[in-house]
Amino acid sequence: MNSTAPDPQQVLADLAAIAPAELADEIRAAAATVYARAQVWRRSPDFRGDRLHRKAYEVVALAVAELDAVPAPRTHREVGHLVDAIAPILNAWWADFPGPQKDLSDAVEALRRVAMHKTAWVRQARDLLGLD
Repeated sequence: MNSTAPDPQQVLADLAAIAPAELADEIRAAAATVYARAQVWRRSPDFRGDRLHRKAYEVVALAVAELDAVPAPRTHREVGHLVDAIAPILNAWWADFPGPQKDLSDAVEALRRVAMHKTAWVRQARDLLGLD
């Protein structure tokens, strides 16, 4: 088995080369998935319709509407505006009960990975390479 570790400089260069528009597209796609999963949950028998569930759904709907209003970023710094728009989703706790709530929770985790982790890795790579 011929396994070689990735070249750290190449990994940094690849991360730093990710354009703001690409990050924006990934964030918007992940948020759209969260919204779609929230709608499925809302239509399911698992949605109790109580204050807690209604508020959770509202968090998603309002954050996605806010995200839709954010213009396309031209710089890496402007990507932060997208993350700010969906922060209420990222900061909320999402139950991972089996069924639609688990699907929603998984979608939120995927959104966190791109909006929080990937954007941070890109920012750090650009800083390390002196690009910002």
